[in-house]
Amino acid sequence: YRDMFLIAKQHANLAKQAGDNQEELHHSLITIIIACCSLEAFINTYAMQKHWKEWDTKEGKRYEYKPIRKKWLYTTQEYSISSTTFDKQSQPYTDFSDLVDLRASLVHYKVKPTRPVRSKKGLISEQEAALTASKAVWAVETAKRMIGEFYKFIEEPLPSWLEF
Repeated sequence: YRDMFLIAKQHANLAKQAGDNQEELHHSLITIIIACCSLEAFINTYAMQKHWKEWDTKEGKRYEYKPIRKKWLYTTQEYSISSTTFDKQSQPYTDFSDLVDLRASLVHYKVKPTRPVRSKKGLISEQEAALTASKAVWAVETAKRMIGEFYKFIEEPLPSWLEF
């Protein structure tokens, strides 16, 4: 998850520096998908390290196949010092939920007839229009805030790779 997060961060920076619209789109797409993957890898790894003996049991398999939003809520509550978890109506959880939706729309793309939108990239789909450098930066910031908040819940210091 650490390397995935750092790759997402690197591609967000490349999206900001892109020389053309196609390059910006490519780096933004990579950032969004990898930032979301880093969040799932992080929460899976944390839960597995805490319950490594049970991870290969039926109970562990049930956890492994939970949707990512439930994994984050469940694991945070399970390891939180106060047995609390994210408020689903507040930040950073709402951005996290939007990031999960965006990643799903990209990875599980379904062709639907839609009216193209006009952008600096020309006439493109709404989905392509969303793949900007600012959206890439938002994806990385969302991942950083989710992991940072998790560490606040469990009252442990942030890992050095997250501090930037």
